[in-house]
Amino acid sequence: MDKEFNIVKKGYSPEEVDEYIKSLEAKIEEYKEKDTSITNAIVNAQVAADNIIRNAKFEAEEIRNSAVNELSLIYNSIEEQKLIVKDFQNHYIELVNKYLKEVNHTDFLKIFGHINELENYISSLKKAEKSRERNMEDE
Repeated sequence: MDKEFNIVKKGYSPEEVDEYIKSLEAKIEEYKEKDTSITNAIVNAQVAADNIIRNAKFEAEEIRNSAVNELSLIYNSIEEQKLIVKDFQNHYIELVNKYLKEVNHTDFLKIFGHINELENYISSLKKAEKSRERNMEDE
């Protein structure tokens, strides 16, 4: 700011210089207040940003831990299911092998012979029943 002072006998007017200095001091004080406000705003913004970052990191860590725990539970469940399936498979194989041994040791010719005997017996029962029905009708 350029300021021109009136020239008096031995220099500039002391009142004008004093007045100008006071106005400069007022402007300096105003700038200091603005600087303080800006500084406070920056500090508050930095504190808020730090809090946001800290909270975000904390929440991210909680989410990560929760996800790891969930994955661990899922993994353990899968492992349990694998054991159950493996146990079922072993039991099934034992059962199939047991019956295969029995089938291999069974004489199918004897079984078919017994089936033929049963068929013949049922056939003879049917014939006897028909004969009885005819005799009843004749009477």
